[in-house]
Amino acid sequence: MIGARTTLARLARRQLPMVSALAAVLVDLAPLPDAAPHSLFPLATPMVTFHWALRRPDLFTPLSFLLVGLVLDAAGGLPLGTTGLALLAAAALVHGRERVLLAQPPLLLWGAFALFLAVFEGVRWSVVGLWHGLEARPLGPLLGEYLITVSVQPLMGPLLAPLERWVGRIRHATGSR
Repeated sequence: MIGARTTLARLARRQLPMVSALAAVLVDLAPLPDAAPHSLFPLATPMVTFHWALRRPDLFTPLSFLLVGLVLDAAGGLPLGTTGLALLAAAALVHGRERVLLAQPPLLLWGAFALFLAVFEGVRWSVVGLWHGLEARPLGPLLGEYLITVSVQPLMGPLLAPLERWVGRIRHATGSR
């Protein structure tokens, strides 16, 4: 019985990156705190997915990016696949470079996120524009959303750190992290 509980607890911990990304989707879909229809709010989903793409790529796989994107698109009324494609394109920038990026000073890691978000926003903006018949989408709100998300991103690491500790370390074949 103890072994089954341990296995169940381990499985639950391995789902925390996906659960936290889905919680970020809910934050992104929540109504804004004021009545202004054009208020800007930072995007939680790219911040959380960037964190897990770097820190636990074994648990946050390309399928995870697609699923999170599909949930956000379906609930947010975007063309299905738009956000998943944007997340995958952005994640391609960090894939295979996790250790190198994590060894960098915080300012460079922040710059990596800014590039990640630029690719994410650029792909989403382009796909939505194509979906609407090559209609030009305004860049002002996109730029504002980008700037506020980049400025808030350094706060995400400390918020996710307790989850990261609870999930545990990556165990490679060599036994090192």
